Amino acid sequence: MISITVILTLLSGCSSQNTIEEALGKVNVKVDKIYFVDNFDNITIAFYKEKVSEQKNIGIFFKEKERYTFISQQDLQSSLNNNEDITFNAFLHDKTKDIPEFSFQFGLINKPQIENVNLHMAGEQRVDDRYAEITKIEGLRVWYTYLDTKRIFNIQQGLSKDGKVIFSNSKAYN
Repeated sequence: MISITVILTLLSGCSSQNTIEEALGKVNVKVDKIYFVDNFDNITIAFYKEKVSEQKNIGIFFKEKERYTFISQQDLQSSLNNNEDITFNAFLHDKTKDIPEFSFQFGLINKPQIENVNLHMAGEQRVDDRYAEITKIEGLRVWYTYLDTKRIFNIQQGLSKDGKVIFSNSKAYN
């Protein structure tokens, strides 16, 4: 009788877990390949390719214990035809009952000489400058950052290997 109780307890614990693929499946997204996953507090991001469309996306998930809940999906390839050296996209999330407010910002690095992306926020309620994380996905170089607030870094700078500013979307920070 004890062994049956233990087995049932273990099985019930397993049923509360899921994978990123399962969370995406609940919103009718079939994943061909997950390239990269990163975690920020209770927010997880996954860079992946869809099976049917072969579109490259970023999925944003709320993670509680070992359970992923889908929040949003952002298209990586929408910026491909942009002539900018660095592109910019942002996802801002309002606080809900279970999920805190946050922002997730990302873009493509289209100029090979850019090695780092420095992010700056102007205004009274700014946060400290930071360097974006950078990852490669099938030839695309993607920069990204997460904030536990709905603010965005409104100035992006592309820096060379030696720290020289190659690109800035603001004349004040060239």
